[in-house]
Amino acid sequence: MNEQNRYDHEVDEAGTTQETVAGTSNEFVTLADLLDIDVTNRRAGSVKMMAIDGKWFDIPINALDADEESKIRKEATRKLAGPRGQITEELDDLKYNCLIVDKALDSRRTEMSFRSAALASKLGLPVAAPEMIIPKLFAMVSVADASREVIALSGLDEPDGALGK
Repeated sequence: MNEQNRYDHEVDEAGTTQETVAGTSNEFVTLADLLDIDVTNRRAGSVKMMAIDGKWFDIPINALDADEESKIRKEATRKLAGPRGQITEELDDLKYNCLIVDKALDSRRTEMSFRSAALASKLGLPVAAPEMIIPKLFAMVSVADASREVIALSGLDEPDGALGK
C-alpha cells in the first residue's frame, strides 16, 4: 500500500477548510505564533452562585491551567488507612470544588476574596480558608456547578483524545 492511500479511510473531523493563524500561508503553528501568546492573559468569564439565603451573585473567574488543577486535586485528596495496612486515596469533593472556585476568582475584576480574615470572623470561623468560608455562604449545588464551569472554561473537561479537535 502506498503512503498516499494509507490514510484515505480516516475522516478529517475538523472539516475540509483549514484555518490558519494570523493569515499565514502555513497550515501549522510557527515559533512566532507561540511567542505571540500572552500567557498572563487567560480566558475570563463569570459564574452565578446562589447564596444560602437565595440571592444570586455573579462571580468573575479566570481559567486555570492543568498544573494549578493538579495541585488543587492533590491538596483535596485524603489518604485513608484501609484494611491490612493498605493506603487508599479519596478526593474530598467539597474541598476540591471550593479550592477550584477560590483559585479561579479573578482578583482584577473584584475586590472580594474567599481568604478574607474579616469574612471568616463574621462567619465565626477560626481561620480564613476558602474550603470553610464558601460552604457557609453558598449552596453546595451552586459551588459544584461553579467548579464545573471553571473546569470547562479552562478546557480541562475534555475526555482523553478530544483536545485540539
